[in-house]
Amino acid sequence: MKKICLVFFAFLVAFSLNSCITAAILIGGAALAAGGVYYYQDGNYVIEVPNTMRDVYSATIKTFQTNSSFYTLKDKSIGSESATVTAETKNDSDKITVTIELLGPKLTSITIRYGILGDEKLSAKIADQISGNLVRS
Repeated sequence: MKKICLVFFAFLVAFSLNSCITAAILIGGAALAAGGVYYYQDGNYVIEVPNTMRDVYSATIKTFQTNSSFYTLKDKSIGSESATVTAETKNDSDKITVTIELLGPKLTSITIRYGILGDEKLSAKIADQISGNLVRS
C-alpha cells in the first residue's frame, strides 16, 4: 500500500511540475515572440524587446485603443528616454501602468503593473498584446 501511495505521489508531483513548465512557456510566449527576455518581480511584469522606444510606445497605445471594450486609456506621455501609458479596466477600475524605458538604440524595457499588487497572468496578457502589435508594425 505504501508503494502505491508513493508512486501516486511521485506521479502527482511530476504532473504538477509539468503544469508549471507549461504555464511558464505560455506566459513567457509574449517575450519570446518579441525576441526579448521577461521576468516578474515585486508585482511588475518586465519584458525587454529589441524595438525602438517610439515603436513600443505606439504599440502600447494601440493595445489599449483596440481593446476599448475592456480598457480606458487614461494618460500617456513620452520623453527622450522613457514613456508612461496609464489605463484602467472598465469592469473593476483596476489601474494599469505601463512604463517604457530606453535601454539602447533598439532595446526597450516594458514594465507592466496591473492593479495595486500586480497580476502576473493579466500583465502577461497585456505584454502579449503589445508584442503582437510590435510584430505587426
